[in-house]
Amino acid sequence: MKTPIVVSIILLSAVCFLLACNQNLKPATGITGEEAIEQAERFIIQQGYTNLPAQLSQLKFEKDEYASDTSKILSYRKNMLEMKAFAAKQHGGSWSVGFMYVNKENNIGRAVTMDTLGVNTIMQAKEVRLDWFYEED
Repeated sequence: MKTPIVVSIILLSAVCFLLACNQNLKPATGITGEEAIEQAERFIIQQGYTNLPAQLSQLKFEKDEYASDTSKILSYRKNMLEMKAFAAKQHGGSWSVGFMYVNKENNIGRAVTMDTLGVNTIMQAKEVRLDWFYEED
């Protein structure tokens, strides 16, 4: 007669444990445009595109960007982009966040892209037309 009580207690404990674990899970609904902008602004600082120091431990090379000396890449990037984003646009499974050059180019800038969960953040290798951020998909 003790066995059904022990089994019931074990099952009840397991259910309570699973419910408690489920309370801490955050659904993967994706990030907002504001969150994408905040992440992209941190990214360009870390990567050395602003007038603030880069974080060498976080450095990511752009596509087709190679150097045996990262200081040359960082000197090229230094103070290239405004620290505040121009705009953000969600398209497909990505967010793109646009930045203006410090030395303004007419309707031309750079874009940081990440997936809609805010993972896999990269600087796009090519320039973007800034008016693209306002176009309908």
